Amino acid sequence: MRPSGSGVVCRSATSECGFPLAKAAFNVPPNARHALRNRVSCWGVWPRPDGVCQRECTLTKAEIEIATSVINGRWGAAYANYEHEKIGEQQGHLAAGKVERLIVGLPTSFGDPRQQAVYEIAATLAAGRVVPLGLFRRARDLLGDAGLAADAGPRQALRAIALGLFDAIDAHPWVGTQLTREPWRPALLDLYESISGQLQALGVPPRALPDSAGVLVNYILGVAGQNAANARALAESKMDRPAFLAAVAAQWARLDPARYPSLHKAGTQLREHDDREQFLVGIDLILAGIETVNCAGKDSSARAAPS
Repeated sequence: MRPSGSGVVCRSATSECGFPLAKAAFNVPPNARHALRNRVSCWGVWPRPDGVCQRECTLTKAEIEIATSVINGRWGAAYANYEHEKIGEQQGHLAAGKVERLIVGLPTSFGDPRQQAVYEIAATLAAGRVVPLGLFRRARDLLGDAGLAADAGPRQALRAIALGLFDAIDAHPWVGTQLTREPWRPALLDLYESISGQLQALGVPPRALPDSAGVLVNYILGVAGQNAANARALAESKMDRPAFLAAVAAQWARLDPARYPSLHKAGTQLREHDDREQFLVGIDLILAGIETVNCAGKDSSARAAPS
């Protein structure tokens, strides 16, 4: 059982933002898509030239759309719901009435046991409730659990959350704008809560949780948003990524090494630069800093405690 490739971590465009703007942000001209990385992840996927998005996934298209409609409906993702209502019917071959009930959160059922299991799991998680052991075992038996890490620690969970959101914003650039538009939106609150919970499991004390979670959330949204903006600029320039990186590397190589020693050295590695790897390095550095600061604080408290 593996998360769908089409799930989008966002609360999408609302009426005050306007459909045209959201649709323009989502749609990249087909002839420019070659400039963007064609990457599959647990959360976001950029289409191949043939339009296929979900690959290397153990779920069928119908099952993917069931989960996607439940989650998008829970977050009130207007444009995403608009798109996936059509996708669920046309590509997932789901009955229109069932897709509508998935989006609005009304109970429904499916004759296919796998689809029913996906629906029950998605609806339970969207409602913020605990998945009972019986449902978990039934879903595991029906869907499988190949590729899922057992008992992943909080550090791995934080990296997965961060990378999932990075990929979602990379695939759908408007996600970052919508997440940061209003800090009280449910998706952003859920993100903050998830990160805080994993930091607490990592041993971060309550007094340090707000700052630690805030640093991580701001880093994730900031870097992911900038990466998405860079990708769109690259697509509009009609230059492929290797050529762009080679041009920048050549430009940095011509810089005065006395004035720009760091950029001069970095230019030699730029041709093989990977945005996702660099993003994860940043996450690891932040987590290492959080752990170091809190360990230092505990040591100081222990030394200051009266004997």
